[in-house]
Amino acid sequence: MLRHDLEMNPPENEDDHTMRGSKEEHQPFILNDDTLSLASVYEETEYQPPETRFTLMFPISWEKRLQPFDDFVIKIAQKHTSKYLTWFDLAVTGVVAIETGICLPFIFFVLGWDGLATEISYLMLLLSFISQIPKRFVWRWRPYMVWRAQKTRRKETAVTSSFPSRAVTCGAVYSFVVGYAYIYQYQRFSTDSNVTLAIQWWMPLLILLLTLLSSFARINMGVHYPSDCLAGFLQAILVCVVGTALWHVDTLGCASCFTDACYSPVGSPLEIDGAHLHRINWLSLGIGIAVSILIYIVSVVKPIDFWGKCNRVYGMLFPGVLFQVVFLCGRTSVTSLAPPPPPPWYALFYALAFVGIGTAIGLKGKGKLSFVSFVLTFVLLFSGLVLWRLVLLPIVV
Repeated sequence: MLRHDLEMNPPENEDDHTMRGSKEEHQPFILNDDTLSLASVYEETEYQPPETRFTLMFPISWEKRLQPFDDFVIKIAQKHTSKYLTWFDLAVTGVVAIETGICLPFIFFVLGWDGLATEISYLMLLLSFISQIPKRFVWRWRPYMVWRAQKTRRKETAVTSSFPSRAVTCGAVYSFVVGYAYIYQYQRFSTDSNVTLAIQWWMPLLILLLTLLSSFARINMGVHYPSDCLAGFLQAILVCVVGTALWHVDTLGCASCFTDACYSPVGSPLEIDGAHLHRINWLSLGIGIAVSILIYIVSVVKPIDFWGKCNRVYGMLFPGVLFQVVFLCGRTSVTSLAPPPPPPWYALFYALAFVGIGTAIGLKGKGKLSFVSFVLTFVLLFSGLVLWRLVLLPIVV
């Protein structure tokens, strides 16, 4: 007999169960040596893997080995459930969502933090790409889908593969970003040019805290196994290492904005500004646009069908990369922008308005409108950066 009475026979007041928690002890389905029992669970669940090519099933043998650990932690994490705890889980999930990270490069470029924006651009690209590979090609049922955890929301929107937890990956990477931003800003505005700020004591604690919070939130909601969260953390380490390495490679070809080496002197013949648009390397701009469109098409064409969020992820990230290559890569493009002045107080609101509109376009543009929403988001953010840095910023400061 399968142990999924809570799902098949819910209490009379479903809201009391889904939002306030069941008084009965949660009893997960037990995997035994008979693999047919597990197969029957997969057949009975209403959630089925996507009908896409190249999708592998999470091995049953791994599932059995991980079950004692997974079920033990799930039982502890779901010992208490309530609508307030669900709201907390949703708040944490919102903070560590991929949509949060892909907005950061545009915001930092608007604020003139070009070295930080460049590093974050590569980190977010790697984060998006690496975290989606197992999501796309490995299917693992989420705990609530196969009655191994309670579903704390009546209508759960997490219906993709459980493995690994992208929320945990994002939480650890975002913590790394906070630490990197602190070091970047400290050294940039330090009066002593010889000062090099080391890793602070609170930075590893921040990574640990956000990793634990995001893990608890996802497990408490019944959408991830603890083993998914561990895999997500390991994935975050890979993203930070590879992303930082790519940034160092980029500085070899474009020079580093971290040390202001990417800028042209103010008033020099190599400076790009609103009055000298002819100095733009139009070949680099054209190639960058073509490559961006090609990457999008390859990602969404069948049978690859890499990610349903390609339109907004690529649309939000590619403009920053293209802006850096065209306007802040003096070694390749020869010409570049001058060092930016301190941003006015309303620069942040300008950036938030653009990323808000871009996010809305990406969310609305699904299915046949995906390519249109990608192009609109790309054009909106790239033109917003060019307008701000070349036209508006020199006027308002």
